[in-house]
Amino acid sequence: MRIRLGAVALAGCAAVLGAVAQPAAAGTVVGERLTCASDLRTTGPLEIVNADWTYVYTLSWCVLEGRIVDAEHVVEHVVHTSNCTWAGRKKEEIDRGVSAWKAFDMSEFVCVGGDGKTEGVNPWVDVTFYPDGHFDRDGGVARSAR
Repeated sequence: MRIRLGAVALAGCAAVLGAVAQPAAAGTVVGERLTCASDLRTTGPLEIVNADWTYVYTLSWCVLEGRIVDAEHVVEHVVHTSNCTWAGRKKEEIDRGVSAWKAFDMSEFVCVGGDGKTEGVNPWVDVTFYPDGHFDRDGGVARSAR
């Protein structure tokens, strides 16, 4: 009986700990906005605009005692014509650094050109970001035949 009650108590503790741990990780789920118990920094929306589509990238990061402690990026898209469809995110990563972190995102639209050929159109953003709130951004559009 004692072993059974101990196992039940242990399972109950694990369930409570799991429930408590969940909200702390919720800020990094793709599509949700990051919340910080410390200073929140953001790039604001970074846009790459095309006649057929718009790609909007936003990076947010938390700073505690002069160090980045968490980061999250969100991509939004708008399709302006029937020539293109949103295919999704191809690659996304956030690399933790010491004095700066790096984030990268490449997404994809599938578009039909004037010649009738289908191609992948890949807007991308590469951001190095710092605890003081400044960031360096590079970005562009890559294309691939389909």
